[in-house]
Amino acid sequence: MPTYEGIVAVLGANGGTGREAVARLQHYGIPVRAIARSEAKLKEVARPGVETAVADVRDPAGLENALRGVRAVINCVGTRVGFANTGKGLADFFGFGDDGADAVDNRGTVNVLEAMKRVGAEHIVIVTSMLINQPLNPFSLMMKPFGDILTMKDKAEKAVRTSGLRYTIVRPGGLTNQPPLQKGIRVAPADALSSGSIPRADVAEVCVQALWTDTAYGRTLEIVSDDTPPVSDWRAFFASVPPDAVAAQSAVASSVS
Repeated sequence: MPTYEGIVAVLGANGGTGREAVARLQHYGIPVRAIARSEAKLKEVARPGVETAVADVRDPAGLENALRGVRAVINCVGTRVGFANTGKGLADFFGFGDDGADAVDNRGTVNVLEAMKRVGAEHIVIVTSMLINQPLNPFSLMMKPFGDILTMKDKAEKAVRTSGLRYTIVRPGGLTNQPPLQKGIRVAPADALSSGSIPRADVAEVCVQALWTDTAYGRTLEIVSDDTPPVSDWRAFFASVPPDAVAAQSAVASSVS
């Protein structure tokens, strides 16, 4: 079983993928701090051996307090739009309010990155979405009125790539609720896939494996399930996707200096 030194914070720990990330970290015996926006939401993930903290990605000071002492962050935060926000008003329904895609996915990610730097955290794994740069895809067109959410996730990714932190960006297909590691995972570079689904638990497994697998660093991965056997060689899995251009340039600059 792999070892990892340091606390890993899971942002959005009360969500479907966040809960799975907490569970997979515990499976590997890694110290985990579950972070959600309220004590009520934290009750959904409270379990023995899991630290908890309240923080909102829109609140830089609160983030800094919640992330103090962590080594890495798995960011599973994402905007809820449409009928998930029924009763909150039209702005939130369409993802343009104070809880919308710009505030949460875009500026919220920037707040996370800045807080990580202030507390000395070194690695972020962020879950975004497939189809980010496929504006003519029917799903992308359907989501455009909802806070331009895929554009905001694209901005978040760009902030991560240029942050100077070690990173892995994970773009899953449609999310389902099957158990982890029951099927294989197809991995592809950014903008290569346009359909497919994957269990949240497998997304969480990819995020956790990315913490200690060096071939995951500086990469943007798109992932969906396939009918191959479950992944057994994670170094080869991540290495099959080339590093992002920004990450490759940084590596060259470091070797020259």
